[in-house]
Amino acid sequence: MVHRRSQYAQKVKGLRAKLFNKKRFQEKAEMKKTSVPARLAGPPCPPSRMLLTLWLAQLEGAPREERRGA
Repeated sequence: MVHRRSQYAQKVKGLRAKLFNKKRFQEKAEMKKTSVPARLAGPPCPPSRMLLTLWLAQLEGAPREERRGA
């Protein structure tokens, strides 16, 4: 079924394409509302790993002078 929809989406033109894409977008939006994000569904990180991740994320945004500990 997925391949058929893909083939149809590639072939269809004009008003039919617009209506098809509108319906497809509505389906995707509904799936986003009802699905659980991957970061919430997976096993939780140990606290030390989470702190390391946050620290590295902060370093990526900081200028080089601040990274060295000035």
